[in-house]
Amino acid sequence: QRRIIADLARGWKRAVAWAIGTSVLVGALTFLLPDEFSATSSFFPETRSNLDLSAGLGSLAGLVASLPLGAGLSTQQSLFFTDLAKSQSSIDALLASSIPVDSSANPRLVRVADYFFRDSVVTKKDQFKARKRLRRAITISIMTSGIVEMQVDARSPVAAAAIANRLLAIVDS
Repeated sequence: QRRIIADLARGWKRAVAWAIGTSVLVGALTFLLPDEFSATSSFFPETRSNLDLSAGLGSLAGLVASLPLGAGLSTQQSLFFTDLAKSQSSIDALLASSIPVDSSANPRLVRVADYFFRDSVVTKKDQFKARKRLRRAITISIMTSGIVEMQVDARSPVAAAAIANRLLAIVDS
């Protein structure tokens, strides 16, 4: 016991210095790393059979859609919309869109391509890089009920929401 106490007494300065150094490093990283915000758009792709069934059931239609049978019917639709959202044509349409990046009274509009790729997107290589960065910022998943969720990460909460909503509009059109 005395040996442990003697070792602790000798190394207390090193332990305190290590704790302070680690705290300073973590604090610096917290302030130096850029903020990142997420926004999610979600939808339930209705199949033709769900629509026919819903018309006959009236107010019970919402319950039928939540049943595992209803979810099984829409799984293929959900996969289709997931693939559509990830497709090159959807990503290119999203890159060509303009979105607000702040929530002021007169928001500044920026092309999505310019938001994710600071240099102007001119060459095919630049277009590829912008497409790659945008794909990294988008996460698309299917919930067990068949609901498709599209999450977008961006440096601005306004931009993240605008991109998520624009992607939903592109997939819906």
